[in-house]
Parts: sequence; structure tokens; C-alpha cells
Amino acid sequence: MSATPDRQSASISRVKSPRTPTSPGNVASLRITEAVINVAEHHRKWIQAVEKGTMYCNAIKQSKRNVQQRPASTDNAYPENLQLYCKNLMVMVSIMEDIEANARAVLGQVKILKEFFSDCDTIGCTWNYRRVLHGIERIITSYKEELTYRRYIAENIGHTQTTDQLNLFVTSWNHGIDIAQDRELLIKMIKFEFKLPS
Repeated sequence: MSATPDRQSASISRVKSPRTPTSPGNVASLRITEAVINVAEHHRKWIQAVEKGTMYCNAIKQSKRNVQQRPASTDNAYPENLQLYCKNLMVMVSIMEDIEANARAVLGQVKILKEFFSDCDTIGCTWNYRRVLHGIERIITSYKEELTYRRYIAENIGHTQTTDQLNLFVTSWNHGIDIAQDRELLIKMIKFEFKLPS
């Protein structure tokens, strides 16, 4: 009986050599980490655009109320500050469109790296390639859905005729983030998995 373990019993398929820093798998893992960091950073910009859009919606609401309280014959139905707020709200929507396009580009970069990973390869703390890919796809789907109604609000809020309609648009913009709670949780999970700052 020898003091060394029997090498005959170890399966060759289970034995893997450690990855070197320049091995294709390690470089691919780094690229996925960079892609996830990119998505998380751009999501922070998405949140900022939503918050600024909330300020513009509330300013539009105040301007429209001021216009509705004045006599109809004395003033323009679209005062200059209302037009400015509406344009700025559309700028926030275009920022969101750019963020969604960036996320789609990142998804394309991640899809290219599929050949470097098997189902059991861990990326981040516990996620595998498929989980990262599915997470980014869910974020993009959420962006598309949210962007659809935010664009509609931005295009139509300046043309509201009634106070009820105005309140509906402002409330929809302000509380639209409530619809995307699963996306926010997914972003938190990604930040945890890849040890990103919150």
C-alpha cells in the first residue's frame, strides 16, 4: 500500500488545470464582468433620468395648473416654460433609449462569449453563463416595457386637457418604477454577485 492516493481512480474529465491569466476562459470571464459593470453603471443613469423626469413632470403639472386657473382669452395654452419642460422630459426619454440600446449591445457582446463556458463554470460568486445572459435579457425586456409608457407620457403630457388626465400622466411617470421592482432586485443581485458598489 502506498502513501500517495491512487491516481487511477480519478476521472480525467474531472481534472482540470488551473486557468492562467491569459487563458481564453479567464479573459471571457473578465469581459463578462466588464459587461455586467457596464449594465449596472448605465442602470444608475436610468434611475437618474427617471428622477429628473419626475421633476419635469411635476413642473409640467404646476405649469398646466397655472394655465388652467387663468382666463382662457388672456394667455397661450402652451406657455414657454411648459414647452421647455416637455422638451427636457423628452431628453430624459432619449437618455433612457440610449441606455436600452447600450444594454442590447452588451447582450450581444455576452452572447459572443458562449463558446468559452460550460454549464458548470462559475462567473461572479455563484452565477453561471446562462444566468448572466438571462439576467441581462430580463433587464432589457424591462427597459423596453418601461420605455414604451414613459415615451407615451412624455409625448402627450403637454397636451392634456383635463386635470384628471394630467394627474394620471404625472402619477404614471412618478410611480412607473414600481412596475420594475423585479428589475431592481435583479440589479441588486448582479451587484452582489460581481461585488460591485451599491
